[in-house]
Amino acid sequence: MDMRKSINLFEMDDENGSFQALSLIDAAAEKFGRYNLAAGNCGTFALALSNNLRSRGYKPTIALLHRWYEEDDYSNGIDGLVETDPDIYHVVVMMGDKMFDASGETSISDLLSLSIREYKDKNPGFIRDIGIDEEALHTIIEHDTNWSIPVKVFEKAMNDQSDGKE
Repeated sequence: MDMRKSINLFEMDDENGSFQALSLIDAAAEKFGRYNLAAGNCGTFALALSNNLRSRGYKPTIALLHRWYEEDDYSNGIDGLVETDPDIYHVVVMMGDKMFDASGETSISDLLSLSIREYKDKNPGFIRDIGIDEEALHTIIEHDTNWSIPVKVFEKAMNDQSDGKE
């Protein structure tokens, strides 16, 4: 007797959320292409991914990679950053000690390489553990990133894929 059973991959036990995050990233990439999950849309994509993960019982947070200006005061974290008219390089989702973006799981090393390669910045700022409902985060993503795809559109694509719709 064949004991194999077909399961819905979105219902697998995934304690740290990595599989869920990667599956949702792939679903969005299939619909929009990986380039469109980044390239100015990394913030709206990160919010959509975070919202979807939270609805599945996980506790994602957001991290921002940005230009560090010596004269600015970042001691208040995200609230201080919003006051500076920041140059945002990248927005990622954090699940515990793991980070996710359009490429899948990413790392501090990858973010530093991006900062150097794309922005010629060897000493960027990095603010992590930002709550996904923080007003300052939404203000920064809305006004300081070059998004073209809204959060709700990304969310719908992820939800349709996980519900088996396309």
